[in-house]
Amino acid sequence: MELRNKVFKWSVLLTVTRWVQQLVRVASFIILARLLDPQDYGIATLAQAPIGLLALIAGAGMATALVSTRAEIGKAAPHGLILTLCVAAFSSTIAVVFAPQYAHALGQPELTDVCRAMAIMILVDGLYAVPRAVLSRTMNFGWIALAETVSTFTGIGVAIALAYRGYGYWSLAWWPIVASALRFVIVVWKSPKRMWLRPVPWDGALAYQLGRSGLSITGTNSLFYAYTYGDSLVIGKLYDAVTVGYYAQGFRIANLPIVMFFSALDHVLLPAYAGIRDKKERVARALLSSYRMLTMVVLPAAVGLLILAPELVIVLVGEKWRESIPFLQVFALQGFARSIHENLLALFFGLDRPNYTVLSALVVIVTMAVAILIVIALELPALAIAFAVVSGNMAGLVMDLVLLRYGAKLPIRATDFVRQALPVMLSAAAMALFVLGAKHLIVMSFGSAATVPILLILVLTATVVYCVALFAIKPDWVCEALDLVLAALGRRGRFQGIESRRAIVAVALGALGRRLRRGA
Repeated sequence: MELRNKVFKWSVLLTVTRWVQQLVRVASFIILARLLDPQDYGIATLAQAPIGLLALIAGAGMATALVSTRAEIGKAAPHGLILTLCVAAFSSTIAVVFAPQYAHALGQPELTDVCRAMAIMILVDGLYAVPRAVLSRTMNFGWIALAETVSTFTGIGVAIALAYRGYGYWSLAWWPIVASALRFVIVVWKSPKRMWLRPVPWDGALAYQLGRSGLSITGTNSLFYAYTYGDSLVIGKLYDAVTVGYYAQGFRIANLPIVMFFSALDHVLLPAYAGIRDKKERVARALLSSYRMLTMVVLPAAVGLLILAPELVIVLVGEKWRESIPFLQVFALQGFARSIHENLLALFFGLDRPNYTVLSALVVIVTMAVAILIVIALELPALAIAFAVVSGNMAGLVMDLVLLRYGAKLPIRATDFVRQALPVMLSAAAMALFVLGAKHLIVMSFGSAATVPILLILVLTATVVYCVALFAIKPDWVCEALDLVLAALGRRGRFQGIESRRAIVAVALGALGRRLRRGA
């Protein structure tokens, strides 16, 4: 219980931080999408593909390896710093040297200068991995959250200013450069430097263990990054940068629920899983608990994105982005599968089984590659590439469940996941039917639902219907979620153990009444 509350408390902190960041990102996304063209987004996406991959390699997997290692952090971190410094310097050099060849291969000469400018981000991100791992290992997530928040806001400000001045795709290129540099400065400033900057005797065995674990982690992350951006490269080669822009925007919007919730939860789950890795029963309970939290948040959000995609795109970014709607709808439900998949990857890293993540990544890559080859052979439209990505994610999820049961040998079955998801699926289905009916009536009455007031009403309606449906099916889950929120806020839970729905409502209304009276 104490571990669960601690995990959830830090998850709430990081989730709130990410939500604040994402709200600002959404606002900046609206502004930038109206200032820039799909061509600009396409160029920026094609530039980010190799630079982001090299930045992952530059980190040498130390952000995860230093958290999961059994060695004392004060001894392991200096070794990790030396390893990342070497790899980061090499990776940034590769970006500078081979940028012209990459631009020529895609027929986009603008990519040469953009990739070379972004090469500095590779070096900075590589060095950032070690002090960030030290803060994570010591469960000091507050400064990580602050660094990410300040750097995100600053990068967004720079991007909007440049876009307003007419710099086009360069505004999107300078955003990650500025954000990475500022994030690195803050984390270095607040991390306990005695743990990673002080000289220690060289331990070849420890360096080998970190390098081996980091290599496996880097390989896995690189494979998943390759499938994340590989489809964009295929579209850039087969079609044009404008189509890449539509495709990237659809993917970005669809993955907002993952970024806003799971990415924060993931940073806390990894050290939590690592701390109980030798107790399989506790690991199984923690996995199901995190899966339930993910499902309760991400699945209804994915369904909402699916049914409200046309209104969201038109209201937020305008008619010129209408062609991104089909991509958003395909990626909406893919985002839920991806969140579960990445939760299991965090578990494998926490159990010190990085080879499982490699196997899973290979399954995703092979499945997606075969599907993309079929798309190319049949000369299907770009939307088929999105379905190919979905097939890869589903295949990886199946492989994860196989490794979970027969590799890690946890006392957990696939049916356990189905039982956890079924109440949420029923509640989300009720939400979808109600909202689709409401939207149909609105269109018949007003001609369109693509206005800000109507969209807000539909979103609020969807939220209320989903919560009521879930409360009717699983009131104990709602009680657990409420108590976890109270625990994260430092307050005593008051809902667990109450079986009557009427009693739960009475307790909630009583607490609300006392709060209002104190406020008055």
